[in-house]
Parts: sequence; structure tokens; C-alpha cells
Amino acid sequence: MPIDFRCPHCNTLYRLKDDLAGKTARCRTETCRKVMTIPAGPSSSASSSSSPAMPAALPGVPSPIPVAKSAAVTSSANAVPPVATSPPVAAAVTKPATTATDGPTRNGVHTAALPAPQKVAPPPRKPAAPVQETPPPAARLIAPPMDAESLALNALADEPPAKESTAPTQRILPMTCEMCEHKWSVPATMAGKNVLCPDCQRRQRVPELKIAETDNWRQQSSRLPSLAKREEGPLEGVQASTQTQSVSVDSMVQSGAIEEDLDPLPLSYRLIVRGIPIALVLVVLGLAFSWFMKKDVKKQENLMAEALKQFDSTPKESQLPAPTQMLMKANLELAAGEHEIRMPPQEGKNRLKEARDHLSQALGELRLERQKPEDRKRPDRNALLGELALVVIQLGGTPDQVKEHTRYPWVPDTTARKILKISESGQHTVHEELQRVLENLKENSDFDFRIAIARRLVRELVPRGQSLMARNVATQLFLPPEQLEAKAIIALEIQRLDPPSSVPTEIARELEAPIREMSTTKAKPPFPFPSSAQALLRTIPGEKPIMDRKVPAQGPIQEPDLRAAIVDLLSKDPGKSADALALATRSANPIDSKLTGLLQIAEWSTDPGSAFDAAASLVKDLKSLSPADMKRGASRVYRLAQLAAKEGKITEAKALADTLPTGGYREWAQGEITRQRIERSPSEPVEAVELPEDRSKWCAGHAWGRLAFARQAGRLGEDKKKFADWPNGVIKPFALAGLALGMQDKR
Repeated sequence: MPIDFRCPHCNTLYRLKDDLAGKTARCRTETCRKVMTIPAGPSSSASSSSSPAMPAALPGVPSPIPVAKSAAVTSSANAVPPVATSPPVAAAVTKPATTATDGPTRNGVHTAALPAPQKVAPPPRKPAAPVQETPPPAARLIAPPMDAESLALNALADEPPAKESTAPTQRILPMTCEMCEHKWSVPATMAGKNVLCPDCQRRQRVPELKIAETDNWRQQSSRLPSLAKREEGPLEGVQASTQTQSVSVDSMVQSGAIEEDLDPLPLSYRLIVRGIPIALVLVVLGLAFSWFMKKDVKKQENLMAEALKQFDSTPKESQLPAPTQMLMKANLELAAGEHEIRMPPQEGKNRLKEARDHLSQALGELRLERQKPEDRKRPDRNALLGELALVVIQLGGTPDQVKEHTRYPWVPDTTARKILKISESGQHTVHEELQRVLENLKENSDFDFRIAIARRLVRELVPRGQSLMARNVATQLFLPPEQLEAKAIIALEIQRLDPPSSVPTEIARELEAPIREMSTTKAKPPFPFPSSAQALLRTIPGEKPIMDRKVPAQGPIQEPDLRAAIVDLLSKDPGKSADALALATRSANPIDSKLTGLLQIAEWSTDPGSAFDAAASLVKDLKSLSPADMKRGASRVYRLAQLAAKEGKITEAKALADTLPTGGYREWAQGEITRQRIERSPSEPVEAVELPEDRSKWCAGHAWGRLAFARQAGRLGEDKKKFADWPNGVIKPFALAGLALGMQDKR
């Protein structure tokens, strides 16, 4: 019999099998979960009788009506039990008596409190009627009483009742051949095995036998109790009412109710995401630019090499007279040296050495020992030497460039106290190279021409921080009697370009003693007179001029005083060009001294236009001069034409150049005007310098002007087809060299 009891801790009702009596178990209630002892069940004697006893009727329940049994039962199989004369009544269940305290309970009521079951005497039976073959129609069969508790216990038992298994040998599986569609049957024991078709003998596989099984509630897929609530997720696309308390931000963003608030990306992420594509683009552009540069450099080298080769292979019948041919060669080597200096470094090539070799070759063509005495003072030769000196300055560089062997140091290192290595003992300097050039120019040109070269050199050296080297130009380019005026002019140039420099003051202290000695003696003053030294001493604080030669208020002015007055006026205020021009018109020499005054205005004034206009008015007077007088002032006229072209006064420059004598000065001045015009306006179209029909009259100035013209064409992207009509041999190589220099300028 099952045991009914309650948990002594939480009063939960349990019903268990009687074989669990006396064992311990844990309460299944989530709030309790305590250990308890299962009590003993009811006495077994009550259930050991041969037939169950009829319990006494509960209060309010009518007594059951007993069922009549036949007194005698025949051996016939069709015997029918007697029929009761009254309807059956539910019988009460008989329970053994227990105490009120520890007995089992039912529906919360102790069974001991109920009245003890009593035996009810059966009613008197009537004599059994004779058995008949067929029962009367009114008779009803009465089923034996069912044990409901046993049925419930079996249904709720832990182990399910054993199922009657049907032997697979009792089942037959139908088969159909996939090839010939023949049909036959095989036993179920062949399920999953291979058989042969009786008709076509093709191997077939018998399908597996599927036995339908009902779901067993005892087999749980989770560890929860059988009646526990299962956690099941919401259905897709369905939202519960409990979830509609608020609207998600994502839904509001998707509907457009609010704008999406994007978090700013970190700077490092943005740099990486944006920097990688930019870096790749830059790498591609860099590679393309590098390839283009290498191709462009190779083209330039080929043009310059072809120019030198063509000139050297000129037939003798096409060559010019020896002095002019040498100047042409020097001009071409000068262009090759300038081109090589500006070329980018290349592995396996010593650009600096090759540039110096070209410049040395140009100097070799211009050396005094290679020139005849009558050719040493040629103006185009002296002009080439001046241009060569300006290119030599480009050989100097910074200390880093000197370490990389791409440039030469400016001056020798006299502070280093170490023994020079063999590789260092022959290191060249710009000071040494410049001195080699200027010593060939010192004694074969007039003072005005050399002072113009000195001004140009100082204006190139001072911006490079080489004021001390600019100071040495006076001793390298001028003779001792000329050095007083030359040093004063160079000091004034340095003072104008670099006011904080102490070099002008040092030069003024150096000139003070010689000028004082010259003023106290009656010796003939040197030529030129050191008039610029007076202006220099006036610019030094605390110094007074030693020879204070005042300019008369009226009347003509001598050349030394005129030079000193104009320099003194413009050094203090370069804008007083009108006052300086008024002084120049009072020159005692209407042509020579006036040219000197106008040249001083053109060199010092910030507005030299009036000086060029006044110089153009002297053209007729200059043409009327004798060749000897004109030769004496040719260098000043050439310098005026050069400065006029630099300032854009092309008409005045050409008018002045036409007054120069032929044979060198005029041709070089015309070529220089073309060069200055192109430098001022690189994109302005110009005309090439015309060549005389007589080849013997060709000069280095013609090649100089043609080189500038071809250089502009190279800068504008032209090729050598444009120069197909240039004469072969001597002139055409300058077209190729000019194209190479122009491509370099463009880069």
C-alpha cells in the first residue's frame, strides 16, 4: 500500500511506495529542500486476507449493496453470474485502524479519526435459480471492482511497464527493384542488409524497420522537474506586452525620430585609414617622378655629350680662326661645367670632379700662355673669364655637402690640427679655384670692367655667407695701386647687402692709414683716385673723412670728386637718383666723366631708369668719338647696356650696345642683352642673335647669345628640331647645350 505523509518542515503532502519506508529523502519544495525520514506504512495484516474487506460506509454515504453470487456454478464455460435485484452501490474502502497522531493522512485528514470499518453481514440469499442456457434479457453483467490506487501508482511509477514486443520475424517488408520494378517481400530481420532482386539479380538494400514509439513523459530533456516551468524564448517577430514599456534607440534611429549619434573615431584610426591610401598614392607618385627624373637626366646627359662631340668633330674647313675657335670651345666647356654642377648625385659618378674638369678645360682655353699678345685683351675673352668666375662660385657648398663630396669647401681649413691624409691633401677649395681664374684677368682688362666683375662676385658671395671671401676679391682681381678704391667699393657693397657685418669697418680701418699718408705727401695720387674710400669713412660711426674734398656749389666737377659725391649721396640714400643725376650733368668731361657718373647712379640707385635715359641721349655723342676714346670708355658703356637690359630697358640697352666697337664688345653686349632679357621674362619670345654672313666675323658673343636662346627653348619644352637650320659644326652644338641647360632650369 502507498504511504501518505507530510513533510515535517513545510507540511507538503507526499505519497510514496511502501518499500521506501524508513529511508531518508530531501523535500522537493524549492523553499524547503530539507532532509526527512519516510515513516512506516499501515499494517500488512489488513491486506493479507483472501478477499478485500468492505470498509464501513463514510458518514452520509449509503451502504454498498452486496452483489449476489450463485450458490452453485456449473462447469459450463458459459455460466453467467446471477443478476442483482437492486442497482449497485459504491462500496466504501476499508482501512486498518491507526492512532490519531502518527497514522497516515488523506486529503489533509488523519484516517485514524474516521470510524473503524465494520463488517456488514450479507443479506440472506435466495435459493439459486437453475442455470439456463441463455440469460434473461434483463440481466446485466457486473465487472469486478477495480483497484484505482494500483492503477494510479502504475501510471505514476518511475519505471514504465514493460511493453510487449512483437518479434520482427512476424513482420514482412515489401521490396521494389529500382531497376526492373519487380516486387517481392522479405522478412523484417533483413532490415538494413543487402539482397538480390529475384528477377534481375541487382543488389538492393532493405530499408530500416521503423518502430513508432509514443513519447515517454519520464524521459526529460532537461534537469528540471517534470512540472517545472520551461524557459522558452520569444517567437520571432512577436513582442510581448511587457516589453513595450519603452522604445529602443535603434528603432528610433531607424524611424528617423532621432539622429544617430556617432562616436568620433580616434585620431590614430583616422590617420591610419586615411594615411595608408595617401601613402600608397605618394609612393606611386614618387616612383613615377623618380622614373621621369632619371629619364630626363639621361636625356640631358645625352644632349650635352652630343654637343661636345659635335664641336670636337668639326671639320677643319668649318672651323673658325684659332683665337675664336678657342673662345667657342671655352664657352661650350663652361656650359657643360655649369650643367654638371647642378645635376643630382648619381651612384658611380663623381659629379663634382666632372664639373671641375669641364671648368678647368674652359680655363685652359683662356689662359694667357695660349693666347697671342694681341688676343689677350679681347673683350669677349675677358667677359668669358668673368662668367667662368661666377660659375666657379657654385662649386662651394655647406659643411654637409662637403662631407658628402658634392661640393668644395670655400676656404682651406686652417684651424684643424691634424696631419692630412693623402686623399685629403689634394682637396680643392673655391678660394683656390677662383684665384686661378681671376689671375688671368688682372692685367689684361681695364679697371671699370674688373670693378663690374667684382661687384657681381660680391653680390653672389655675400648671400652665401662668404663676406670674408668677398673681401679677398680685391687682392685677387686688382693691382696694388687699384686696391684702395677696389676695397672701398667692395666694403660698400658688403655694407649694403649685409649691414650687421663687421667686414666694412675692418676695411675702413685698413684704408685709414694709406689715405692719411697720401693726404700728407705731395706724391701723385694713385689711379683711380680712392673717392669711394671717402664715402666709406663717412658711413663708419665716429670716423671723419681724411681728405674732405667738397663739391663746388656751381660749375663743373672733376671726375674723382664727382665719383665721390655721387657714391656719398647714394650710399646714404639710394633713392636720391635725381640729385645724383644733377651732379652727373656738371661733369667737367661731357662724355667720359658723365658716363662714370651715370654708371655710379645705375650701380647704387634703387631707381636707375633716369640714368639709362640720360645715357641713351649720349648715343650720338658716343658715335662721334674716335676709336681710341671710345675704346677707353667701352667697358662703362657695356656695363650700362648690361644693367639697362637687366632693368627691362631693352631699347636703351640696344642703343648703347650699337655704339660699341665690333670685334668682341658689341657682339658680347648683344648676346648679354638677350640673356638678361630672357632671365627677366622667361616666357617672353625673343629672337636669336643674328650671325654675320662672313664666318670670319663670328665671335664668342654670338655663341653666348645663341646659347641663351636655346636655353629658353629648353625651358619651354622645345626639342632640337627647332634648331635644324642652325649652322653645323660650331654653332649647332650650342643649341644642344642650351636645351640641356633649359631642361635643367625647368626641373
